[in-house]
Amino acid sequence: MLVALLAHLAICLAQPEGTTPARPAPASPPPQSPTAQPAAAGVTGEAATAEELLDRLERAGNDLAALTAQVKYTRVLSGIEGQETQTRQGDLYFEAMDAGQSPTAEPRRRFAVHFDQLRLGQERRPEDRWFIFDGQWLVEKDGLARQLNKRRVVPPGEVADPLRLGEGPFPLPIGQARRDILARYRATLLDPRQDWPGDQPFPAYMADTYQLHLVAHPDRPDTGEFREVRIWYRKADLLPRLARTINTDGTSTEVLLINLKTFAAAAGTAAPDNHPIPPGVFDTSAPTGWNVHVDEFRRPVDEKQGEPGIPAGPRPDQGR
Repeated sequence: MLVALLAHLAICLAQPEGTTPARPAPASPPPQSPTAQPAAAGVTGEAATAEELLDRLERAGNDLAALTAQVKYTRVLSGIEGQETQTRQGDLYFEAMDAGQSPTAEPRRRFAVHFDQLRLGQERRPEDRWFIFDGQWLVEKDGLARQLNKRRVVPPGEVADPLRLGEGPFPLPIGQARRDILARYRATLLDPRQDWPGDQPFPAYMADTYQLHLVAHPDRPDTGEFREVRIWYRKADLLPRLARTINTDGTSTEVLLINLKTFAAAAGTAAPDNHPIPPGVFDTSAPTGWNVHVDEFRRPVDEKQGEPGIPAGPRPDQGR
């Protein structure tokens, strides 16, 4: 199941100055791609409970080797002057490099996100920001500033899974065990229209979805920044469409995936059929003439209170 698609973005993004407070605009219906290859749900009939849905989501990602999508990431911050809305748009790439090799082996997963557009209220700005995680290192590449920041977020010799709910600001579930989620969150299956924001009409393309509502257990320190998570999955293929969160700092986020495509591994190999990811997407090297900053691993102070994992770090909208 696709859970927490990004590890905490450990490198800060600049907080833009002079923003105009605004309410988040309703998400427009995403276009459908005729070439998408949806993942099979694996079980017929509709899920009746959150636990049953989590079971199906866990199995639905077993054969996933690669995933691509356009991503729209909106964060609403509240301050003295009111609400401020920041929306970033770009492309997301995910790859399970060992998928299909062994039924008992855990695939090593990596992701890359490229943001090329930033919207602050009614103002739009170009961006060229890459966030890349290769299993150990989290890298930010800022093409406009010609700056590369590289941070080891996993101890040397170990490999972490970036798709873990609570370890990133993008809660888009794939492949996490049901027991792991239920240990950290109280899960409820809701009607897709329930608690939809009153100032936004419920879109028709969301009608045939499951809404999974997760509330963090107050006695678990390892649920990350999420206090409450709502994720809508398409019933036809159990792919995530939309996620909304309420965070412990009072902010809220929305992640919308558009033209999402999944690719299974070719028989007997770890490579997906018709590999969809362009060359160089996961390149963490710095072009000639760039400034480079490297941080080695630093173990979280409160690691003994919860399960070891990727240390918390700034989100895409936080300032340096």
